[in-house]
Amino acid sequence: VKNPSLKLTKSSATVKVGKTTKISAKATPSGKITYKSSNTKIATVSSKGVVKGKKKGTAKITVTCNGVKKVFTVKVK
Repeated sequence: VKNPSLKLTKSSATVKVGKTTKISAKATPSGKITYKSSNTKIATVSSKGVVKGKKKGTAKITVTCNGVKKVFTVKVK
């Protein structure tokens, strides 16, 4: 049995206010991936991993699957 793993294609991104970026995550074994923004005033994230910039600043998106957590940093310009 392999330990569960979670890989993000990128660990950070920069978006402009009003624009979106997608967090690309691959989980082994595959499971439900959840996304949570540390600051929804700066950036929101959908259940599909689409991050939308709200206002200038930095937010961390916590990506979780099978008990494994990764952090994706979003800078909004």
